[in-house]
Amino acid sequence: MKQHISSQNTKKMLAETLKSLMQKKPLSKISVSEIVNACQINRKTFYYHFADIYELLEWQIEQEILEFTNNVIDVFDFETIFTLGTNYIEQNTYLSNCVNDPIACDKLTQLFDKKFYPITLNAITQIEEHYGKSLDIDYKQFVARQFSHIESLCVIDTIKHKNTIDKEKMLLYFSNTFKNSLDGIFEKL
Repeated sequence: MKQHISSQNTKKMLAETLKSLMQKKPLSKISVSEIVNACQINRKTFYYHFADIYELLEWQIEQEILEFTNNVIDVFDFETIFTLGTNYIEQNTYLSNCVNDPIACDKLTQLFDKKFYPITLNAITQIEEHYGKSLDIDYKQFVARQFSHIESLCVIDTIKHKNTIDKEKMLLYFSNTFKNSLDGIFEKL
């Protein structure tokens, strides 16, 4: 247990250092050497925990998303999810460096896809219960994946254009699209 705590602390230290460096310069300009020197640990320790900087970044964002999604009580409340998401983006300005790096942007999109999928799947289940109808499981998963990806791209777009996006309008558009699409699907069943 003690080793697990130490390992988690090392990962957190590496992640915080990476975040701090990303506040100052692009991700592509940050090296493992720079991170380990700032943390005063050796390279072997870094590579014991992570294969590369992108894996470290992915771990950090996954931890933050986990904390973010744990705050979501009603997964069908898009306004709460959207507000928490935009607050997360505003509090973590280092994310703008991620979307400008093609590999990091791809990993970030995949991570959001993975995290939004169960939320979206649960929302579809709630709509199934509302209509008293069930979708074929393959179709349900397909719809959940597509909407999860759209959600991810909305988040990426918000990060890229954070000062120019009308968040209220984006929320309205996404909520209406999601609800109307699913209403249309269930009305045809």
